[in-house]
Amino acid sequence: DPQRYLVLFVTTRSRDRLTHILDLAGQVMRNPQRTVFVGVALDEYLNSDDPCGAALLTDHRGLKRSLVSITRATTEAPSRQVKITSGVC
Repeated sequence: DPQRYLVLFVTTRSRDRLTHILDLAGQVMRNPQRTVFVGVALDEYLNSDDPCGAALLTDHRGLKRSLVSITRATTEAPSRQVKITSGVC
């Protein structure tokens, strides 16, 4: 949802550090089902072929997501329905 904010943690030391940060974030959240805090290790981000589109970010529940949400465009043309009625125009 573009209207919601995210807090991004980028850690440089270890993945354990990121895990501890996200665990603490999950403990203090009012609604732990909501994704507010996400994180990634800097080396993982820099070594990715697609750092913005790949699901590199992890939230406090361990769910993965990408930095940029990519929606797929449909290739189908919209269907048009024409209603034919008899009568005087």
